[in-house]
Amino acid sequence: MTTKNESILDHVRVASPCNARWEDMAGDDRARFCKHCSKHVFNLSAMSRVEAETLVREKEGKFCGRFSRRQDGTMLTADCSVGRGVRRRRFVRLFAVAFAAVMLLSSALAASAGRRRDGSRSPAMVKIDGWIYEAKVKLGIVKPPMLMGVVCPLPLPAILAPANANPVQPPVMGDIAVPVPPSNQK
Repeated sequence: MTTKNESILDHVRVASPCNARWEDMAGDDRARFCKHCSKHVFNLSAMSRVEAETLVREKEGKFCGRFSRRQDGTMLTADCSVGRGVRRRRFVRLFAVAFAAVMLLSSALAASAGRRRDGSRSPAMVKIDGWIYEAKVKLGIVKPPMLMGVVCPLPLPAILAPANANPVQPPVMGDIAVPVPPSNQK
């Protein structure tokens, strides 16, 4: 099932995304109540790793949840000290990238005014806008879209498959379904 270094959280997936908005639900940062499906939705990324693992085990992996993943595919939790240090260093580095992107953008705008005669945008401007969006996501100015819905683990070979080429994996929210091994106590 899971190895010594592996967490049950590494196998949690959203089985069927939900379109309900987290902001429209009543509750706090850790849990809210959805009026549409009459379920409590738990924000695993607002919990410590131990709290999130305990919740998944207690609910036997069958509940509605919301969470974000790091680029390496592991679940982002509230007690991630490594993530805070990485965010600080990344902020400084990405500030320089954002500044360079703004300078590049302004020079590109000055060179071509950004639009063609037919009103369409040049491929260079579309590419520059993509770089700026990625920089905003990495700086935390813009958050990638959250997914919400029924969650279930993927088969193990799919978990070990190469990650998606997209470096920013969107956070997800929804019903969580994780197989919990039966107790072998007699």
